[in-house]
Amino acid sequence: MWAVSGEADLESMEYGAAYEGLVVEIEAEALTSKASYRVSAKELEWPNPIGYSSARFDVDERGAVHHLVGDVAP
Repeated sequence: MWAVSGEADLESMEYGAAYEGLVVEIEAEALTSKASYRVSAKELEWPNPIGYSSARFDVDERGAVHHLVGDVAP
């Protein structure tokens, strides 16, 4: 698990990386092969409406990351 909070103007993030304006709440742990992960983000910019985003991905036995799309189990 990895959790950060704060303010940063980002188009994307790399798991475990440090970003100016973000504070690490929970340190990144190594990803495990043959596992599934979920990523979520929340934007609280005023006066814009609150924005949410999420994605799911698997890491296969070779360590390759596969983005999951469509109807997947939670």
